[in-house]
Amino acid sequence: MNKHTSMFLALFLACSGSPKPFMSVLDSNIARDDGYVLDAVYSDLPGDTWADKDATEFGEDDISSKDPIAPDVYDGIVADELDISRETVPDLDVSVEGAFDTAPDTSQDIGQDTPPVPPQVCGQCSSNEDCTKIGFCADLGYSNGVCLAPCGFENQCPFGFLCESVTTVGNGVSLSLCVPETMCPCTQALKGVSIPCEKKNSFGTCKGVMVCDGSAYSDCNAKEPQEEQCNGIDDNCDGHTDEGFGFIECGLGICYHTVQVCKDGKLQECDPMEGAQPTDEPDYLGIDSDCDGIDGSVAFSIFVSYIYGDDNNPGTPTAPKKTISAGIQSAAMSQDKKTVLVSAETYPENLVLSDGVSIYSGYRAAENWKRYATTDYAYVSGGTVSLEASHIQTPTKVVNLRVVASQGLSPSQNSIAAIIRDSTDALVFENCMFKASDGAKGVKGANGADGEVGGAGGAGQQGCENAWWWPCGSCNPPFGGAGGQSACGRNGGGGGAPGYNRDGGEPGGPGCCTTPGGAGGASEQPGQKGQNGADGGAGLDGAGGATR
Repeated sequence: MNKHTSMFLALFLACSGSPKPFMSVLDSNIARDDGYVLDAVYSDLPGDTWADKDATEFGEDDISSKDPIAPDVYDGIVADELDISRETVPDLDVSVEGAFDTAPDTSQDIGQDTPPVPPQVCGQCSSNEDCTKIGFCADLGYSNGVCLAPCGFENQCPFGFLCESVTTVGNGVSLSLCVPETMCPCTQALKGVSIPCEKKNSFGTCKGVMVCDGSAYSDCNAKEPQEEQCNGIDDNCDGHTDEGFGFIECGLGICYHTVQVCKDGKLQECDPMEGAQPTDEPDYLGIDSDCDGIDGSVAFSIFVSYIYGDDNNPGTPTAPKKTISAGIQSAAMSQDKKTVLVSAETYPENLVLSDGVSIYSGYRAAENWKRYATTDYAYVSGGTVSLEASHIQTPTKVVNLRVVASQGLSPSQNSIAAIIRDSTDALVFENCMFKASDGAKGVKGANGADGEVGGAGGAGQQGCENAWWWPCGSCNPPFGGAGGQSACGRNGGGGGAPGYNRDGGEPGGPGCCTTPGGAGGASEQPGQKGQNGADGGAGLDGAGGATR
């Protein structure tokens, strides 16, 4: 017996139907079939005959010589190690007599010496009453309760047991009981009871049970933890099924959506074209209806960017044309690409529309042709006539263009933003602006014809003797005659006034507008008629020619 066991205890229990009692004896070297040594009470059931032996007469050899894994081995409790008093566990006696059966079992006495199993430590129980003289019926998570003894002085327990707080079966009271460090050994007293077990690795911990068959436990039926698979099974035993797979997203435009990777135990696929429409006319909301990544159809469009393009390119999003005119020409010759998508830039060219070829701007080539339909425009400025359309009969749209004509350069040259000829309402302009500049100045008009000769001026008044240096008279100096009428409705200049003495007369006054006055007459001579008026000046420039 181990040194820490100072004495052993005999438990006197009556065996149903047996003429004599059997003995449960202490043994600190009880071994399980897995090699574990349990410090507990050893109990042997009697066989065919009985031999009385006082418990105090058992020696070390008597105890240690017993087969630790024989079918008739049961477990009890070391009372002196637990310091259990009669008040704690009644009817315990350290000096009771015992007996054990030394003869082999026969068919006649099997019913007498096998059942019922007496109460003992780690024997199964349903209530505290099943653990009389042992302790209490404890809930260790087994399929049934097991009898456990109370902890001893200063929470001491036998070797292989730990003092722990355990809930009792039935009343749910927590008590300090001696609990096996690992598990109760499998004996006849525990036959049919299953106890928890687990298998653990890097993926997780799976729980199961082992069933006691009366001598040994079955293998743990827990499965090996595995990496979680999409199979509807909790592979890593964490309480969740098919977790950790998350979601995937796919699709562009209206086709964008997310899909749970694992659903109902099966891996799911994400269809990027789910919900796609067969066509996608560019709209002001920028909705990608055919799920190809842009507002509009990549497969049915010619792309144009003045900054990033070249007219030798095929007109794809990654290799666009440079000019809108080149895009229109390519679309006109194509069987299925009848739309020109234009990056919002400035294009120094004049456009000639083609029947059935539509133009949409508002795109940004630098942003993978994302469309800003409400804010971005293509600016077209290519001469005095920037856009022309003739004979448009099938649906043709022009959207998001700013068309500006340059001012006229040569005399009388017009500035026209757009000219539409012989077209129907199949031609539609949306969100476009047209602006013409100033026309050139008109050609100067021809000079006007010469004016007609003016009429003769009126006769001057008679003179009188009146000189400034010899005042020989007091008459007033005479005045010249009035100017004659002209063909333009204005009078000629007045006649000249007479001069003093022999001086010449003063010149006549000027006629209206551009007609000068005539020269004054000689001294003492009547005033001369005024000269004819000079030719009229050139007429003002003629008005500009009328626009066509």
